[in-house]
Order: sequence, then C-alpha cells, then structure tokens
Amino acid sequence: MSAEDTRNGSTGVYATRILVVVLVLGMLVAALALLLLRDQLVGEFEPVAQLYEVDATGRQLPIEAATLPEGEVLLALEIRLNRPGFVYVFRNDAQGEETLLFPLPGTAPQNPLKAGSYALPGDDPATWTVLDSGPGETVLVVASAGKLSLIENRLHALPAEGPGIPVVISEPTIAHRMREIGGLPLQAPADGAGHRPALRQAANKGVHLWELRRGS
Repeated sequence: MSAEDTRNGSTGVYATRILVVVLVLGMLVAALALLLLRDQLVGEFEPVAQLYEVDATGRQLPIEAATLPEGEVLLALEIRLNRPGFVYVFRNDAQGEETLLFPLPGTAPQNPLKAGSYALPGDDPATWTVLDSGPGETVLVVASAGKLSLIENRLHALPAEGPGIPVVISEPTIAHRMREIGGLPLQAPADGAGHRPALRQAANKGVHLWELRRGS
C-alpha cells in the first residue's frame, strides 16, 4: 500500500467519524426540539378534580358548594391529568389528626400517575370512609407535576399498617404546609350570611389544591 493510499484511508476514516458525530448531534437536537414541541402542545400542568359523595346504592353525587351531611360519608375522587403528575389526598379531623388517604399502601394506582383520568382511591377500596369528627374537618387534594419532597420524605418514614389502610401522620403538618405553598388560606372567608364555601381550590407554583370542609 502506497503512502497516498494510506493518506486516503485515514482521510476516509476521519470523514466517517465526523459524519457520525454530525448525525448524533443532529439526532440530539431533533430529540430536544421534539421535547420542547411536546411541552408546547401539552401546555401547562392543569389537573381537574371532582369529589363525590357516594350513597348507599353506589351512586356518585358531585360535591359542588353544599357542605357534607352529618354522620359517616363515603367519598370518591375523579381526577384528570393532562400531564404525568403526583396526587395526594389528606384528611384532617376536627381534633387535628392528619391521615393520608391517597396513595394507599400496597394498592394501585401509585404515584407517579400517567396522564389520564383516575377514579380514586382505586378498585379496592373504591371509596374513603370519612367519619364525622365535627365542624372544621377537611379533605385536601394535592396535585403536582413534580414529586413533592416535603410530602415524600415524610411519607417514607411513616409505618404502614397494611394494604389499603390509610396512614395516620403523627405530626399533622403536611397538609397545613401544602395550603401555604398552594396559596389556600386556612379558613375560607364567610359570606354576608356567615356561610363558608364547602369546596374551594387554589393553585400556586405548580401545586394545585382542592379542599372540602365540613361545617363552619
């Protein structure tokens, strides 16, 4: 093989390497462009939630503005996510005890949730039983596009009693902190007649909140 053939071979190798690098860079740029386009098409994280009271026949009654009736109530939640996200549901009784209603240990679905519609808490159980602990009892729904370390770090440290059993939070501060982050006042302002809305919502910093309150 002559020196010229060697030079030509080396030139061909370099040209091939440059071509491969250009192709890889082009693929990376195209992938990034697709991700940006997807975000533009999908838009902001805009979850939609609806709480239901479930009667003795299994019929779901949408909760809009009326307060919850006295006594034991069965609740269910329908939430639609236009993007993947994390959903949490908390209950605070009138005495301040905080319970995690979703996600439930050992049951499906679990966070993170894919984009789509979900009936929570799931198939088994299909509803949450909320006992009447008196005025001021709340159910708080939290939805976020990203994992909330404030919640996750606390939940991982809590013991689970068994599959499908809500987790009692010994130091009830998570829901209160989420209200602060989401811009939801601890207590809703009353109208001229002294009535307070039973269902209210807020969104701030990508965190969406819905709160259902019993009584005044």
